[in-house]
Amino acid sequence: MSFWFFLSYAHADDNEFLRKFYKDLDSELRQLTGAPATEISFFDRDKIAHGASWDTALENGLKNCRVFVPLYSASYFRSEYCGKELAVFRKRLHDHLNQEGSTANDTLILPILWSHEKNVLSVLPAAVNKIQYTHGSYPPEYTAEGVSQLVKLGVTPSSKYYNQYWDFISTLADTINTAATQLNLPPASSSLTALDQVTSLFTPAMQAVNPPASESGPRNVQFIFVSGKAPELQAAQRLELKFYGANGGSDWLPYLDTYKGSACALAIETIEAFSKDSRYEEVSIGNNLEQQVRLATSQDKIVVVVIDSWTLRLPKYHQLLAPLDQFSAVNCITLIVWNDEDNEAKVFKGPVKAAVMGAFKTKVVQNPGNFLFDSVNSSNSFKTELVKALSQAQAQIVETARIKKDLEFALVRSPDAFF
Repeated sequence: MSFWFFLSYAHADDNEFLRKFYKDLDSELRQLTGAPATEISFFDRDKIAHGASWDTALENGLKNCRVFVPLYSASYFRSEYCGKELAVFRKRLHDHLNQEGSTANDTLILPILWSHEKNVLSVLPAAVNKIQYTHGSYPPEYTAEGVSQLVKLGVTPSSKYYNQYWDFISTLADTINTAATQLNLPPASSSLTALDQVTSLFTPAMQAVNPPASESGPRNVQFIFVSGKAPELQAAQRLELKFYGANGGSDWLPYLDTYKGSACALAIETIEAFSKDSRYEEVSIGNNLEQQVRLATSQDKIVVVVIDSWTLRLPKYHQLLAPLDQFSAVNCITLIVWNDEDNEAKVFKGPVKAAVMGAFKTKVVQNPGNFLFDSVNSSNSFKTELVKALSQAQAQIVETARIKKDLEFALVRSPDAFF
């Protein structure tokens, strides 16, 4: 079964407005083409879990869609899997054009600005910056506000952007129809390349996504994810490897049974719930983790070190994290992740907890507010506890800055300082 379009989006952006946009576009295109409802679109509505292999439904969508519609946002470009979806469709399109003797182009990739243009341009990866995301018939509010705002403020006829939103939906549906009709892309005849062997188009751009080193302050929240790779966890006597990816770090799925997103997606959702003014920043773990954390905290950034409790059973990671036990800063949050829904974790909680306590002997005893040791045991508690810790850290940074400023006026300068 072929689909007129495949909607690719970051799960961190998934909400009622995104789903309304999808349903409205699906309905408009169905009326325009007269095609059966089952052939209009593919939408990963159930947050399909990603492992080494493509999910059957997701692979079917990527192999049989005629047009690829990615929703551009900062979250989209942070998603490795979104970059893989786009890479797979682009290769399928280019392979077809090469077989036809035509020049490779991206005319069947129709990006949409989910957030406003300025926000997207600041993080747009070089690999996709030549793909057109505007159209002469789109309303000016499309670039100024982004589609997410058009949806929110276009719900009813009396809403601010009602006319603009429906003009946009109509134009986009027509654009998809025209693109798919002018270039009839046949379904892929073979299986997709294994998921873990596909290179995300966004991976090389991750450094560009992060704010420059000169940007500092408590609005910038830096995340460092400490999680081993699936093969490494075997050495930790972990049997359930479905939670872990091939790359380690943020591709880890800490609450897979109840929350299908990655640790990165969960962190982004938490930041958005904490404050719309805050900026998510992900940093890969280096050989000197303590130095990384000291640098970020000296810039008044909030640093969150998110640690998989099982990974601490591995000596390599145990030694890497141990120096943080003696490091204390109000803007450094250490978060140990547990999963109460994981039966294996329940059986081995004793040894795993011993490994955590061995790495953080001092913090376990002192139990500071920015050390979340055993309170994070579900995706909901992850968000709740982290928001509390972020609020406390931000308040303390602001208060410390105020005290420093007051001190500058309070101190009496020595007369010798003028000579």
